[in-house]
Amino acid sequence: MNTQKIFLGSLLLGLALFMNSCKDDYSVDIAPGPGVTPQATFTPEGDIAIAGSGGSSTIQVVSNMPDSTISAAVGYATNGESWCTTKIIDNKVTLTVAQNTSYSPRAATLKIKAFTLLKTFAVEQDGKDYVIDVTYPYSKNYKVNIPSVSDFNNAKTNIFAVMDGSQKIAEICLEYINATGMSSRAIVVYGVAARDGNSADYKNGYIAQFIDDSGNVKQSNANGSAASFNYDTDECSYIPILRNNPTITTVYLSTTGITNKEIAGATELPAQPYYVTDKSGNQYPIVKVGADVWLGSNLRTLKMGDGTNITLTNTPTANSAVYPRQDTSLDPAIFGYLYHASLVTGGNVANMGASIVDSHNSTWRISTAGGSNASGIMGTTTDWQRLFKYIGKDQLGAILSKGYDWANGGAGGFDVSTVTNITGMSIPAAGEIYSMSFALGGENQAFFVSQGGQGYNFCEVDGKAPDQVGVRAWPHNADACSIRLVRADSHNLQ
Repeated sequence: MNTQKIFLGSLLLGLALFMNSCKDDYSVDIAPGPGVTPQATFTPEGDIAIAGSGGSSTIQVVSNMPDSTISAAVGYATNGESWCTTKIIDNKVTLTVAQNTSYSPRAATLKIKAFTLLKTFAVEQDGKDYVIDVTYPYSKNYKVNIPSVSDFNNAKTNIFAVMDGSQKIAEICLEYINATGMSSRAIVVYGVAARDGNSADYKNGYIAQFIDDSGNVKQSNANGSAASFNYDTDECSYIPILRNNPTITTVYLSTTGITNKEIAGATELPAQPYYVTDKSGNQYPIVKVGADVWLGSNLRTLKMGDGTNITLTNTPTANSAVYPRQDTSLDPAIFGYLYHASLVTGGNVANMGASIVDSHNSTWRISTAGGSNASGIMGTTTDWQRLFKYIGKDQLGAILSKGYDWANGGAGGFDVSTVTNITGMSIPAAGEIYSMSFALGGENQAFFVSQGGQGYNFCEVDGKAPDQVGVRAWPHNADACSIRLVRADSHNLQ
């Protein structure tokens, strides 16, 4: 009888130990033998870090309890996750982690129990590395300090360039990221690939900092994320990489891409403000909107590319420029001049484009316009259509400067409270000379003429395009209007 009781008790104890080793919750404890205090050490004791490519880590458990009392379980933040497995052999627990196919890191917890003693490990796995689709033609590695928002504001341009002699290494842009899952200003670093000529590789942007509406750096766990622009559709894909990087102030560039991880022996280069000048000697800021680079202020040259003088007058004639609003006191550095439409037709188109001199050997052209009030003006065919498409439907305020009494309401439907200038295009209310007879809309509207005389009225109250409130497409071939140029980038992705 006593033998049976001893056997039955041993069987029940063994069954309880077996069940405990298989449980994922540890709510049931088993009493140790009389006078025995469970003890255990776990080596190593620290949290577990796994590379994005996957891997394993082994923890050794040394205990005065049988190895059969060791159990392990993995917990996830989200139900349905299953990227870790555990295996116990003798007194060793091996955690195996699958490859992370996401750019963002992920976390779990590993709980190991030796009899009643519980140890919890944090498991952290890196996201996969963002791999660019091109090799940068650098002969060395580079270190670059990121310009601050104050640096951009003081320089009055939205692009800084990094040069190694005559070779462009990078462009750093304060720009508007408008993509699914992201609408924010940001400071973005772009390397330079041979396929992009004298521009930059906008397909592989590295977001160093996010900037709020007040111009301050946002606290973000997505510093180091990627912005990839499609040149054909002028669309941005935002690729969040949630590495919890602090504000990134220094980057390193190599043939394989851009990182904030230090590269020993990298050559340090300064980022310098990027400007262009015209044949009259005026300097212009530049700004990137979507995949395109524009002048950051209205044209004010009085010389064409071949040196031909442009007459500045208050009485407009063919091939002349006019003071904005016919007011000689207005600063042309802000308002530019209003140009007779004859300067953007025929042979003058190329000649006016050549009025811009770019020290980076890029060429510039008079912008193109298109679309109609009936079918809309957003698209990918012309420069302005691409810009309107990128900022989004009814987002005219994203390109207008604050501080003007923009025309509000009317049939145009524009809401002046939407003016943000988040793109940095900084369009002022310069008005137009209508039919070469009188100034129109000087304090509350802007008018642009493009190649062939096609153009747009901004903050128009008499009508609008169906996809852009406050904008009306209009032929300006008898008027004098503002002009913006765009950089003639050529991105060969073949």
